[in-house]
Amino acid sequence: MHEGFLEIENEMARNIMLERIKEDKKIYSLSVYDGRYLFRKEPESIDKMPMAIDVKNIFMDFRDSTCIRQSEYNEQLYLSKGKIERNDWDIVSQADTILGKPCSKAVLRDNPDIIAWFTTDVPFPYVPFGYNGLPGLVVRMEFPAYIIDLKDISEFEESNLEIPTKGKKIKEADFNKMTGFDIKKKLENINSMKVDDNKKEW
Repeated sequence: MHEGFLEIENEMARNIMLERIKEDKKIYSLSVYDGRYLFRKEPESIDKMPMAIDVKNIFMDFRDSTCIRQSEYNEQLYLSKGKIERNDWDIVSQADTILGKPCSKAVLRDNPDIIAWFTTDVPFPYVPFGYNGLPGLVVRMEFPAYIIDLKDISEFEESNLEIPTKGKKIKEADFNKMTGFDIKKKLENINSMKVDDNKKEW
């Protein structure tokens, strides 16, 4: 959820947004094999998130530091390719047991509202949504508006991770600039919209 949703001055519009977000349920799979990583949105996901960037696939190849992102925005599928960037985390002295595994807490240095709980029992430095840089598998990620929990882990001997190829090619920086500008303008427009109290829509 864009952080601007919580700052919408129009109370009715803000509440409608938050109601939709509560109905949103995303299901992802995270596959890792031979230095490659695929974070994929599964078809049983429920999409209620308004004005969102819909992440379909993130493929990372740590052997050559390649990152390919496939996302949908405004009903257009985009594909961007770049280099893997390492995220900096601050590991704090707080521990918990999640899914029967001992976990440590880490806070993203650039954005302390993003928290990861990871376990070194599974020594894979791969994190949902392309975040990386921790010394173990993340079993829970906490964002300002939602939480991602690991449900189960499966092991396999071999896997052919499908590299995303469909979508309009765009530089990652240009995609971020475009979506950031669009969402900002839409959030500004929401505050000036009139809401039908009976239908709870605008």
